[in-house]
Amino acid sequence: MGDPYRPSAPQNVDQGPQNPWAGPPTAPRGASTGVAITALVIGIIALVWLLVLTFFVVSTSVPFGAMGGVMSEEYTLTGTAAQVEQGSPYAGDRLVVEVERVLENDWSTFEDVSCDGVREVLKGVTTSCSGVVDDLDTEMTVEFEDDEGHFTLGQRW
Repeated sequence: MGDPYRPSAPQNVDQGPQNPWAGPPTAPRGASTGVAITALVIGIIALVWLLVLTFFVVSTSVPFGAMGGVMSEEYTLTGTAAQVEQGSPYAGDRLVVEVERVLENDWSTFEDVSCDGVREVLKGVTTSCSGVVDDLDTEMTVEFEDDEGHFTLGQRW
């Protein structure tokens, strides 16, 4: 019979894993790898989409309100009308040349610009211009800042 001082193990008790260093049973590798790859691909697509959207927003030269939305804003440039005599009329076709020069210096594209002439060049006198600026129909206001022909060009999309 064996050693009387050493008790024998019960017959129906689970003795545990044969290898004491083996961990608990794991799921098959194929299932978890597929989920991880899918999550990685979705994350990369989302990151690329975010970078493209950020690049588009930062690189566009048109203000957010330019498309006529709620945030429509005014953009102001400055220029000087050439050969101005204080208090004398200034023809619209001459003003078009100066407005186009200001737009060109701002790296804007433009076409079909037309301006109303003014009866006299004095501080505070305003006139309007219109045209296609950066592919958008644009209304512009020319306001003379002094009697020497310095003006601000306000654009509204």
